[in-house]
Amino acid sequence: MPALIWGFIEVLIGFVIRYVGPILLQALVFFGIQFVSQKYVGTPFLNYIQTSLSGLPVIVIEALRGVNMDKAMTIILSAYATAAAGRLVMRRKTP
Repeated sequence: MPALIWGFIEVLIGFVIRYVGPILLQALVFFGIQFVSQKYVGTPFLNYIQTSLSGLPVIVIEALRGVNMDKAMTIILSAYATAAAGRLVMRRKTP
């Protein structure tokens, strides 16, 4: 009976190493890339856009804020930065 239990444990560990490990690694890479792209690309870009639009009339700025243009720009820029960084990381992994 202990041999059967140890065999099951070995199969389970092999499954975790073979299938769950790479998925977990991919998730960690994704969240790392997302964090870096949001912190070092998203925030400076939004600051740049805010300083560029500072000369507009208040009503135009409120209209843009009313349609959530700032959130839309953040999502779009973050997606582009994440995709570019993901391609860079995947290119470096493969020899």
